[in-house]
Amino acid sequence: MADAGESVRFRRERPPPSNGTLVFSILVFVAAAVALGWSRGWWIPGPAPAGPVFEIRGDVPRPGLFAVEPPTLRALLAAAGSPLDPTDRPLVAGEVVVVHGEQVVVQLTDDPLLVGLPLDPNTASVAALDAIPGLSTGVAEAIVAERTAHGPFRSLDALRRAPGVSDAVLEALTPFVALSDPGPIDCNTAPASELETLPGVGPALARRMVEERLQGGDFASLEALTRVQGIGPALIERLQGQVRCGAAP
Repeated sequence: MADAGESVRFRRERPPPSNGTLVFSILVFVAAAVALGWSRGWWIPGPAPAGPVFEIRGDVPRPGLFAVEPPTLRALLAAAGSPLDPTDRPLVAGEVVVVHGEQVVVQLTDDPLLVGLPLDPNTASVAALDAIPGLSTGVAEAIVAERTAHGPFRSLDALRRAPGVSDAVLEALTPFVALSDPGPIDCNTAPASELETLPGVGPALARRMVEERLQGGDFASLEALTRVQGIGPALIERLQGQVRCGAAP
């Protein structure tokens, strides 16, 4: 009998695990390890995709974020499963592409303005031109001021008329712009500032054209421009399709 000062303790004796239980535990552990190995993709992050990431929204089969190579509008549309094939252009990291039906617009990184592409320098606002990467606000203002003062641009190269449009600026602009056809200039109504934008016609010759028109009357045909000193058959040939003289058809 235990002494009165001793506490009595009871303990349930557990039998040692059988061989079958030990084997079963090992099998469960192995199965769990194999399952984790097969499913490691969801709990161990994979390598980050190479290249810049762009977001595409709207009417595409797979909207979302994509790392595309090359980083172009066409590549991003293809990654999103879109069949659209617009004029291609490079994308800048962080840009957002939005598709509305068959219209593709790009939200540029530093400006919330949605710009439809390509831009027409003959109609685009200063804000739209300013959103083009690499084009400063000053040059955008100069382009709009030049076309307002001297008429539309008849080729991309004619953008050099605007102060600040250098070879480098023109190269940066080219993927983003497309000129609409402004139609021929009316030689009987156009001011000298518009006439001087024609190929082979500078300020002096444009002034002589206006002076001859005022003194000798309207030009009845394109060939009638030879009335102006300095205009010969070679220049008339260059002006074909760009100048309209005589009554409108």
